[in-house]
Amino acid sequence: MEIGVKQIECSINGLGARKGNTNLSDIALKISNYQNYFINLELNSVATVSQSVTRILNYSQLK
Repeated sequence: MEIGVKQIECSINGLGARKGNTNLSDIALKISNYQNYFINLELNSVATVSQSVTRILNYSQLK
């Protein structure tokens, strides 16, 4: 991060473009707790997004 990272590749609920990407919630918490780095992300909204993805996926499996 000291060299100017501008973006990260991650997933929501384990879903992402590539296998092995870390969950957004894990990355966000670790970065924000590491030497008080500022991240432009509302941590509370990550849980809401995760719940929405779960709800959508469960709905699609019922069809």
